[in-house]
Amino acid sequence: MATSSRDGPKHLASSKQFLVINQDDSPKAEDSADQPTSSGKTNNNEASKGGSNTFASRPIGHKRNFFLDARDVYSAYQPGQVIGQNIFRANLYAEMKSAVLRSKAVQDAMAAYSAKNPTVNSSRVKTLATSIAERLMAAPHDKLVRSMVFTVQKILQRLYKTINVVDSQIAELKRVAAEAAERKVPLVILPSHKSHVDYLVISWLMFHIGVSVPFVASGDNLLMPIVGSLLRGSGAFFIRRSFGEDTLYRAILTEYMTALLERAC
Repeated sequence: MATSSRDGPKHLASSKQFLVINQDDSPKAEDSADQPTSSGKTNNNEASKGGSNTFASRPIGHKRNFFLDARDVYSAYQPGQVIGQNIFRANLYAEMKSAVLRSKAVQDAMAAYSAKNPTVNSSRVKTLATSIAERLMAAPHDKLVRSMVFTVQKILQRLYKTINVVDSQIAELKRVAAEAAERKVPLVILPSHKSHVDYLVISWLMFHIGVSVPFVASGDNLLMPIVGSLLRGSGAFFIRRSFGEDTLYRAILTEYMTALLERAC
């Protein structure tokens, strides 16, 4: 994990494994010392070096009563108790959209588009830019995020027998998130993305440990009816797989990413 600022990238923590998903039965406590760590060494080796990054930690996400799960999801992640920015704050979407469209880079790109396409009047260019921004941007909503967290939790409970977290690394993640929030720099998480489960589990986990749910970069192939709206309302933003020489799109995407890092993360 790393954050970035105007002074350049600043590493706040190493990228150690903090989450293990098991399709088999969860390891017993007495067997946990022989479980491999993310570096390929055993926990006995870690312990001999004074390390504390073991998998001998609490499993989370195990099957529970439907109503208990619902109660937990809708009582968790309350304002004032979350580390990081409040992504549900009023007018965040409108503020970011306005900042993107009014930025000098986007205004210059719109002017260049008009010069290249003289038959297209300025109002149509503005409409095009607004359409690109609205298609791109995330619009996280409290109820949609909670509904998605609950849905993901029930799916994970059906797919996997246990989801184990490394408590020492969860504590480190929260420490880094708190430091990033205090210094007002963004926290960027780069999963290996072996499957679509990666970012779903990360968002689900951060919700439950009280760290601001991340904005998630998604391909615009996921902008399907209903599914696209649910993902957008859960914090996903959508990027074209390619945009070639489309300088207007490139400018809007760049300014949106800048706005995310400066205003929302």
